[in-house]
Amino acid sequence: MVQRVLTFVVAAGMIVSGSAFTFAQQPHTAGPSIDELVQQARGNMLKISPQQVAEVKARTQAALDDVFGYLERSGKANSAAWQKYLEWPKVVELLNADVPNPNELERILTKWEDNKPSLENPRFIRARKALRDYVYLASDVANPNYADEYVRRIDELPKLIQTYEETGSGDDGAAVGRTLGWLERSGQAETLVKAVRARYQRPNFLGYGSARFAAIGFDQPVDRVTPVSDVILGTYVRGTAHMTGGTTLKLVPDANAARFNLLLAGTAVSNNVGTNRGVVIYSTGVTSLQASKQLWMEESGLFSSPATATGRTSTTINGISAGGHLKQKIATNRVYESKPEAEAIASQRAAARLQASFDAEVAPMLADANSRFIERFKTPMIRRNAYPDDIQFSTTPYYVVVKALSADKSQLGAPTPPAKLPLPYDLCAQVHESAVINYGEALLAGRLLTDERLVELIRDELKSEVPDELKITEDKDPWTITFARETPVRARFEGNRVFLAIRGDRFTRAEQVISEPIEISATYDVKITDQGTARLVRDGEVQVNFLKRDRLSAAQVGFRTFLRRKFEAMFKEEFVGEGLKLKGRWEKAGTLRLELLDANNHWINLGWNLPTGGQKPRLASEPAKAGPAEATAPVSAPSQDALALRLSQWLGLTPPAE
Repeated sequence: MVQRVLTFVVAAGMIVSGSAFTFAQQPHTAGPSIDELVQQARGNMLKISPQQVAEVKARTQAALDDVFGYLERSGKANSAAWQKYLEWPKVVELLNADVPNPNELERILTKWEDNKPSLENPRFIRARKALRDYVYLASDVANPNYADEYVRRIDELPKLIQTYEETGSGDDGAAVGRTLGWLERSGQAETLVKAVRARYQRPNFLGYGSARFAAIGFDQPVDRVTPVSDVILGTYVRGTAHMTGGTTLKLVPDANAARFNLLLAGTAVSNNVGTNRGVVIYSTGVTSLQASKQLWMEESGLFSSPATATGRTSTTINGISAGGHLKQKIATNRVYESKPEAEAIASQRAAARLQASFDAEVAPMLADANSRFIERFKTPMIRRNAYPDDIQFSTTPYYVVVKALSADKSQLGAPTPPAKLPLPYDLCAQVHESAVINYGEALLAGRLLTDERLVELIRDELKSEVPDELKITEDKDPWTITFARETPVRARFEGNRVFLAIRGDRFTRAEQVISEPIEISATYDVKITDQGTARLVRDGEVQVNFLKRDRLSAAQVGFRTFLRRKFEAMFKEEFVGEGLKLKGRWEKAGTLRLELLDANNHWINLGWNLPTGGQKPRLASEPAKAGPAEATAPVSAPSQDALALRLSQWLGLTPPAE
């Protein structure tokens, strides 16, 4: 998961490679104002009782006991490997310390919250949440300056809120979120915290795709030949049917899920031979077929209802062989008398066969879609504690819409809805600065990046050539960055300029160590090329700032020069996009043209259109205008006996892998 944010930071061009539902303002209900709630909170600090701490500790102990028992049931060797990876003795020591150290907790939880199989298990999630709640509560109780800290934060909150109200900046929102998280972890100023959250917890990501874009993944011709074998009114029918037609996708309006109708329409022509008591009937059947299957996407995955199908068969009798004139005449009369009933039966059976085959053919597609959604998106983000607090899907007749809020209890969402879009697009993304900041913190906070891992990222993840400056050679010093625990990634979208920054708390170069915050940043002007791609041009040099120093020593100046040289190879002078090329079912869409690239009011808005002709997507309604303005690699589990391995697999517990 680390590479997902690093990909954004290292290759800013990644963003280059409204919707029918708007993000409405939160309703203002009657009640005290934020200022009044601040006044109430100022003199009403809750005293944390020993009993409260004991109760939280007991819940934490129970959650850890549940994890321990779960590990033990997976086999002795597997349990030992997991306990080593999770630093279990240190966890127990932390829980039993008189004053637990939050910094040690966060170092340990860096491994608990890594993208490793099995860490999405609810037991691990409950335990790490309980442990974090207890350690911070116990450390607050032991802090002799807690009351002073409480007053300071309450007094600062109105100014922080006012600044966020005025700027809408992700940085200012992060400052408000940290204060709310500090208050919430010990249950302070609950009414105030809820009021501020209700005011600023708007979604910070919006995406939508047009109906014609959605249909591309499902529009395909049908051309199949199948044998015919049936018994209709006692006649044994054999032949070959050739069906031609196609499938398409239609959007079904739904405010609570993305809902679709997958439709199939075609015509089956069959040449048949029927036999009944010595009579042979030669016929051609033409059956018009239609099938429908409803699909819907919601937070938990993609689902479907059983298919329905209809058919209408028309038969042409090409010849009847019965032997003898009288028998021929009788057979002919009976065939034509029974023809309407036979056609009705054939229609029903053809529809039933199509319905069954449609269900069977869609099932693997659904399984693959769910697998991709869960395995590549949801599960990795749950492991890293980065899954959006709120993710919603919806459809209009013209658009598939997704909106998401990425913000934990120490973060905020967007203060305003995204800007109104001037034109409709086949594919669009609107991202607020807070989404980049919050997502970056979830993925990178406290993480260690080595020069070797960076080369792997560029080469294997970005599929790009490693710049000479970043190549690892014997004459170059090894170096590392440990990302800051607070705001390791920053972004600013303003004036059609994109500002990107990373922050670290610890840096090394060979034997040199600098343990203080440094921010490395670059600013880009963004434009769209005539080819429908994005062009980002860096404004000036890459900036390397020691955040707590006005003057630098000679050694620090040298280190700053070293970092600037390294990061100028990542924050290149220019990025030129190659256009958006999708994979899988949508690969046939070709390269989408970028027709909107707007970075203003702390939102970045990107819109692409299909290269194919046809009517542009219709916008049913538009979004409202914006308001004013060192992680260790996990060990391998020792080899297990067959019984222990089967038990571990049955429990769903994957051994920690190298």
